[in-house]
Amino acid sequence: RAGAELIETNTFGANRFRLASHGVTDAPRAVNRAGAQVARNAREEVGESVFVAGAVGPLGKPVSPLGTVPREEAFAAYREQAEGLVEGGVDLILIETQTDLGEAGIAVAAIRSVTTDLPLILEMTFTEDGRTLYGAYPEDVVRAFAGNGVDALGANCSVGPQKLLEIVERFRRKTDMPLAVMPNAGLPQFVNGRFLYLSSPEYF
Repeated sequence: RAGAELIETNTFGANRFRLASHGVTDAPRAVNRAGAQVARNAREEVGESVFVAGAVGPLGKPVSPLGTVPREEAFAAYREQAEGLVEGGVDLILIETQTDLGEAGIAVAAIRSVTTDLPLILEMTFTEDGRTLYGAYPEDVVRAFAGNGVDALGANCSVGPQKLLEIVERFRRKTDMPLAVMPNAGLPQFVNGRFLYLSSPEYF
């Protein structure tokens, strides 16, 4: 109703590792299928022609060799999430808030093992110094993923619109593929007992 042309499913953390911390250990595929259906129902209720993007976030635990999650198990976790989203009828899949090129690559491969037809967007998240948490620059992301199963590259979350504008410009200098960007309104500050985003709507 606000005018969005694309909405996301509420499935960012709906993988086996994050769900297990909430006591859900046996149904990530069903949770993702339901999440896709909820978003589609919202679209139908409002009657607008909008795209539904299946949201896929990081696993929440580092993947080998940076962490203890075996790559095969990470692949399986992303695959079952993708299966549920596809079964639920999403129009595209959005991998977002990734910090590790290796894990992002596993996510792309797992999703492409389920669907080669749906558009796939990959968004990394960057720190103040223009790198991901594990040290990848925008140029590294382009080298790793341009023409490699991804239809659009970009960034989300991170440290605010100004920094992501710089990140997007660096992406654009290295690739002509479509770019996607979803910045935070800066970093939240703790003010008088509350977390506030200090960027004004006008600045944003």
